[in-house]
Amino acid sequence: MPWQATSENTNVHSLAHRDESVPVREHKGIERLRGILFEHVSTRQKYWGYFLLLRKSRLPKGKTAQSLPRTVVARLEGRLSQMELDISKEFTDAPDSFQVVARDTTGDKSQLGEPGKPSDEGWKPRVLIIDDDIAQCCTLEDILHLEGFEATTCVTGKKGLKHALTGDFDVIILDLRLPDLFGTRVLEEIALSETNPRVIIHTAFGSYDSAKDSVNFGAYAYVQKGNDPEELIRHVHRAAHDKIQGDLLASQSRYEALVEHGPQAVIVLEKIDDRQLRIIQANEKAKQFFHLVGDDFTEHNLDDLRYHTLTAEFPSMSELREHVNQALLGRIPVFEWILLDSEGREKPYEVRLSQYPSRNRRLVIGSLVDITQRRLAEQALRASEQRLRVLFDENPSMYLHLDHEGCITSINLFGASSLGYQSKELVGTKMLDLSPSNEQSTLQNEFSSCFSLPEILHRWELSLRHKNGEILWVRAVGRVVVDQLGENYLLMVCEDITETREMAEELSFLAIHDPLTSLINRREFARRLGSALSHAQSVGSKHALLYLDLDQFKIVNDTCGHSAGDELLRQLASVLQQQIRSRDTLARLGGDEFGVLLEWCSTDEALQIADSLRQAVESFRFLWADQSFSIAASIGIVAISDKTTSITEVLSAADAACYVAKDRGRNQIHLHHEKDATLSQRLGEMQWARRIHSAIEENALALHYQTIAPIKDDTNRGERFELLLRMQRPDGTLESAKTFLPAAERYSATTPIDRWVVDAALRWLESDPEFVRSLELCSINLSGHSLGNSTFLEFLTSRLDESIVPENKICFEITETAAICEMSKAIHFMSRLKARGCVFALDDFGSGLTSFGYLRTLPVDYLKIDGSFVKDILHDPLDYAVVRSINEIAQLMGKETVAEFVENKAILERITEIGVDFAQGYAVGRPQPIEKYGEHNPVCQT
Repeated sequence: MPWQATSENTNVHSLAHRDESVPVREHKGIERLRGILFEHVSTRQKYWGYFLLLRKSRLPKGKTAQSLPRTVVARLEGRLSQMELDISKEFTDAPDSFQVVARDTTGDKSQLGEPGKPSDEGWKPRVLIIDDDIAQCCTLEDILHLEGFEATTCVTGKKGLKHALTGDFDVIILDLRLPDLFGTRVLEEIALSETNPRVIIHTAFGSYDSAKDSVNFGAYAYVQKGNDPEELIRHVHRAAHDKIQGDLLASQSRYEALVEHGPQAVIVLEKIDDRQLRIIQANEKAKQFFHLVGDDFTEHNLDDLRYHTLTAEFPSMSELREHVNQALLGRIPVFEWILLDSEGREKPYEVRLSQYPSRNRRLVIGSLVDITQRRLAEQALRASEQRLRVLFDENPSMYLHLDHEGCITSINLFGASSLGYQSKELVGTKMLDLSPSNEQSTLQNEFSSCFSLPEILHRWELSLRHKNGEILWVRAVGRVVVDQLGENYLLMVCEDITETREMAEELSFLAIHDPLTSLINRREFARRLGSALSHAQSVGSKHALLYLDLDQFKIVNDTCGHSAGDELLRQLASVLQQQIRSRDTLARLGGDEFGVLLEWCSTDEALQIADSLRQAVESFRFLWADQSFSIAASIGIVAISDKTTSITEVLSAADAACYVAKDRGRNQIHLHHEKDATLSQRLGEMQWARRIHSAIEENALALHYQTIAPIKDDTNRGERFELLLRMQRPDGTLESAKTFLPAAERYSATTPIDRWVVDAALRWLESDPEFVRSLELCSINLSGHSLGNSTFLEFLTSRLDESIVPENKICFEITETAAICEMSKAIHFMSRLKARGCVFALDDFGSGLTSFGYLRTLPVDYLKIDGSFVKDILHDPLDYAVVRSINEIAQLMGKETVAEFVENKAILERITEIGVDFAQGYAVGRPQPIEKYGEHNPVCQT
């Protein structure tokens, strides 16, 4: 334990701090002093009484005790002197461990003081007295002041604990029995704190248990009240010096740890003469640097170590000596050394020298700090600054700093070069000088706005003049910032948007113009047409619309390619533009179609202009690669008046009139009339085309089925039928395919229909796998346009791959006319699908007189005899012969036949006699919605 009771006595128990090197119980001088004091109880009582008398006779603060009776003062001084001599005599034999000694780095020793008396150099240990006996506190305070201590008193435990924890006290005299807080509790709290004072228990109710408890709580000594105060004062002296010695040793340990084991190398140099610098002391780090061994540095002159530790050129020894001289004069020179480590690698160190106090020796202390990392950081900083400089100068944006006057204070290299200048040429010039004159007022307003609203990020576009006079458009972002001097300036970042601006202008042009011919495009033409129509409806003005379609344009495209076709359109646009009035609008509506809006124009004048356009096209000769082409144009004319209802009506009528002109032999002009039958038919087809597209988008198409029955009784055959297309009218009724398919053929809308039919048919079959197993063949009609469409073929094969319907149960019906018109494409289409297992039927066979010649080439499985021959077979011998011939030839070629339009039993019996394989018509079954498949289908009675 760090604490030990030094004696046990019925009258007093004293505690002393154990010194680990010299235990207190082995200190003979202390034991003798204790014996002398205990033998003279009366002396102690007189001593105590003198102090009580002194306390009662105490004068106001700041006064001396000269007014006391001279006998009292003489006895008091005499007794104090005698006690002081006794104590000094007894401590003469004390071991060195009771003398606190400090040794500086020069080896000089100085004694700080003796135990039993504070130092004469002004040091006053601080003592805190915690005791509820006010007279006792005052008496102790006076005694301690006379002994050279600085004393503070507290009469309560809580207040004393607060002072002990917050004040810097060396010794605390603590009574155990306090009115508000027991002394052991105060002692415990002090022990847990970081103040570390020496606590002496001073109590009138002492016992061995209380002394033991005090030791356990960390008391330094235990003194019982009522005895001679010399015992208490001696413990205070010992505790104070022990505290100071402990603090000094701790401070010295921290200092030694800091110096010896710190990251800096520390050396002490002695200047012997003008040339010799000797290392007389060094910490461990310095020993490693200078390769020193042990503590004897008498032979280590710095000159001898130079070539081991310093580079040859920096610093020179003369410079080093000069730095030492500066340090001896009281300055603190700082410089760098390049030292070699144990592996011979150079390392930079920063050296700081200062004078080391000494009476008769010229000493300098130096610290060496490894600045390798600092050098690396500086290099990284320089590299970072270089990167930032490159980022600033070479950033593909203009960076400018402007003052309140709009003067350029700095600009990056990229920004200056973008304007054709060097940075130094622009610094000091005004930004307004770089702006066109018509833009300067706007730019000045933007500058004013930036400085008046500095918290806002401002954005705008402006034009700047290049050094060569060209105009650059930039998008600027500006914000007011504050520099290191507190001055406001405008930071602008500008991005070159000249190309973007030109592109925007081009896009704006293309928004209303055709990119090929630079004529007005269809959208802008419709807008202008709408404006003219509104004017006609409001004020009754007369206008006209011309719709032009080139007649031989496809020949040029097919013969010379699309480049030739594009050039032809460009040249024709120029030719047409010369034939119209300045207020008229010529537009390219698409492909080889043009439109002309004739504002404020009568019908007769429109006819004249249309004819001049037709003649100009007719007389135009297009030359390409030594070839000459003649072009013609068909023109439709529609008058616009207050009776015209919509743009769609005008455009549809003009388109229809143009097609009428084409149908009449091309190179014609056709004027639209309300009662024109040909035009009405064309308009009707156009309306059907629009309805077809709407029906596909709105899923307004429907499928019916019609049974195909075997004529010969064959119970092994499964179900056969053909899917027929219907369109729903707005009232919910159905429209037959023959009413809208011609329009679909003319306006190329059949392929979307075929896609819908194929997908709807497969989805219907896939919904009932059991029905599919009993199915023998499902026939689906395809148009001629779809046969030559590679995209449709890919769709069809992909859809069949996804379906669960076996492909050998699908039969595609194609018309004889479609197969003959696109023979090669039809054969390719059919071969691809037959390879997958599909079968084909040639529909309406016999309608063409040359049909038999293609049967050897077309890979069909069934011939469907045209119903126009079958329905009159009972009354027309020629029809009978045709049906019979078709059936016989099919049988010879291994193909089965299907008779269409079998409307009654008599026709069924006649084709049975001929030997036709299958029958389709009302006699077998009427068309029914596919949702009703399986229900009874009554046969039409003759």
